[in-house]
Amino acid sequence: LSIGYFSGYFLLIFGKAPGSRLQPPRPEPFQFLNPLVVVGFWVLVVATVTGLAYRNAPQIRDTNDDTFPKYASFVEENLPRSGGILLSDDSSRLFLVEAALARDGRAKDFLPLDTQSLNWPAYLRFLHNKFPQKWPELVSPKEVKPLNPIGLIGALTMLAKSNELYYLHPSFGYYFEQFYQEPHGLAYKLKTLPGDTLLPPLPDKNQIAENQAFWARVETQAFAPIKRAVTPPDPNAPRSWGRRMLDTFHVPREQNQNAILAGTLYSRSLNFWGVQLQRAGDLTNAATCFILAEEVNPDNFVAQINLRFNQSLRAGKSVPLDLSKTTSDQFGKYRDWNGALNANGPFDEPSFCFVEGISLAEQNGFFRQAVAPLARVRELEPDNLEARLALGQIYVISRLPDRALEALRDPLEQPERFSLAKANTTQMNVLAAAAYLQKNDYARGTHLLETEIALHPDDTNLLNATVQAYLNHGLLTNALVIIDRQLKLAPNDPAWLFSRGYVSIQAKAYDDAIDAFTRVLATQTNNHPALFNRALACLDSGNLDAARADYKTLQQSLTNSFQVAYGLGEIAWRKHETNEAIRNYKLYLANANTNTAEATNVIQRLRELKGHSP
Repeated sequence: LSIGYFSGYFLLIFGKAPGSRLQPPRPEPFQFLNPLVVVGFWVLVVATVTGLAYRNAPQIRDTNDDTFPKYASFVEENLPRSGGILLSDDSSRLFLVEAALARDGRAKDFLPLDTQSLNWPAYLRFLHNKFPQKWPELVSPKEVKPLNPIGLIGALTMLAKSNELYYLHPSFGYYFEQFYQEPHGLAYKLKTLPGDTLLPPLPDKNQIAENQAFWARVETQAFAPIKRAVTPPDPNAPRSWGRRMLDTFHVPREQNQNAILAGTLYSRSLNFWGVQLQRAGDLTNAATCFILAEEVNPDNFVAQINLRFNQSLRAGKSVPLDLSKTTSDQFGKYRDWNGALNANGPFDEPSFCFVEGISLAEQNGFFRQAVAPLARVRELEPDNLEARLALGQIYVISRLPDRALEALRDPLEQPERFSLAKANTTQMNVLAAAAYLQKNDYARGTHLLETEIALHPDDTNLLNATVQAYLNHGLLTNALVIIDRQLKLAPNDPAWLFSRGYVSIQAKAYDDAIDAFTRVLATQTNNHPALFNRALACLDSGNLDAARADYKTLQQSLTNSFQVAYGLGEIAWRKHETNEAIRNYKLYLANANTNTAEATNVIQRLRELKGHSP
């Protein structure tokens, strides 16, 4: 706008000389140059417009090219003809595929889900209103708090029984604790993880042939403009006259942003497929995938790491696990492991697989997803103890004791192979004991634990873990032996006295429980858990007045505690104090989860009490 405005003034000055009928124009010096200046000005205008057209036409063409429609078509071609549910944590990718489906008249066949928004009640209500036949009503109209992901996993599991679920890119997160991704080109069918191994099955020959044919076609039809866009220009290559002029005026070369973005999308999927091939033993085709992934996205450092490892595998070289090379310096522009995996796909190199597995399990709580990378470490480095311990722990948490023992069998039977230290030996035996206890093989489980306690009698963590393990399996006598042994050494230790009282309640030895909690409260007067458990022991033993006194003391600090209200209501009900029971049971229902057997019992009692109240 400014250029046009000032150009008008420029032409006014150097254009036709001003004058009028009454006052002819006066001659000015150099007036003969005015026509030349005006001509030069218009030449400059034409050159500027031509230069802008020369510079911007390729960008306009690139912006409106078929890069994204082609990508969306490649995704769509592997989606089921009967429709299904589409999931993505990348909303732009989801929009691209939705547009392709709408263009082909298939939009109504699919339910698109933005997984980043699935835990928000407003989004769930939107889905139900727009797709009432496909998405159930999961939240009430007034719900505003984020949902627990476990409930969403359950909803998807239910929907998977009557719908095909497809993810639009490789990913990880809550939903992959239940499902794994079976690749079909750029679409990934969600299937339930095998419950006995938690390991996604490797691709078979038919699946490999299908995907290899797909990627060969995509490379031919889509990768040429992407490679041109991401390849730096050769400074020695001949330049056109127009390019030289733009360089003279320091006008930078614009990149094809569509092609660059599409390259990152293809690269992530190529790297994922390369990892699948490499784990299936097809090293040659895996290398081709990693090379292509890097060619269409030179920033995919995960594919670069996988390719270097692939070269070592093909050369028969051993690559030992070395955590020093997995530092954050490798991440480049990514802040952490999650960002690196989201942008580039998974690792398939022992050191990075180990850290990936530990990160998934310990930092994100994705234990089931951590099994695949840790199992890969075990496959590549059979003598690595840490990977086996991590696998054993995950399998124990997942209540798969046979798998845990299988992971621990070699270090248990051949300890000389694994350079066992004191801490590792204890951890291994505790995990093995937990697995045996899950199998109800109490003899082996307790033997391992008692052996470790004999070797490390002062290891508080070991003692507490053992007591907890015994309690989980109802071995109350075994737990009391350990607790009483510690109380002989420190008779007034409040932690062990609390454990003594808790175990005594489980054993229905209420007098012993009351004595233990009373001794705790003698030194820790504000120990609410001890006071609550003493009240519970008094209530269960029939000492209602003592129980009420403890509950009343608790209620002064824990005003809205439904557990305290339940205890007071129970006491009043046993004493036939109708109004007091009704008041406390109402307080209980106002603060407790009403979808429990206990709440159902309270509701029934309230009905009975109201029917007999004066």
